[in-house]
Amino acid sequence: MYLLLLVRAVSLGDSNYQAFLEWSRHPVVMTLNVVTLFFVLFHAVTWFNLAPKAMVVHLGHKRLPGSLISAANYGAWVAVTAFVLWILLAGG
Repeated sequence: MYLLLLVRAVSLGDSNYQAFLEWSRHPVVMTLNVVTLFFVLFHAVTWFNLAPKAMVVHLGHKRLPGSLISAANYGAWVAVTAFVLWILLAGG
């Protein structure tokens, strides 16, 4: 919802964008964003830990261990995060 409001504010012009930034500095909005981030991270970790139970991967006639599937998920998460940070920091 926050992202949609940001896009709307940008599309309506500079004064609306500045008003949105001012609204975003409000402690209630910042607290809500931090709580939302916590829940998103919690969901990602629980999903990655559940993935080996929901996804059975065979390599030849052997089943891959669940820890390898979890490690691949976490590795992909780290790689995507590093890529996004690279894009954000290179653009700034």
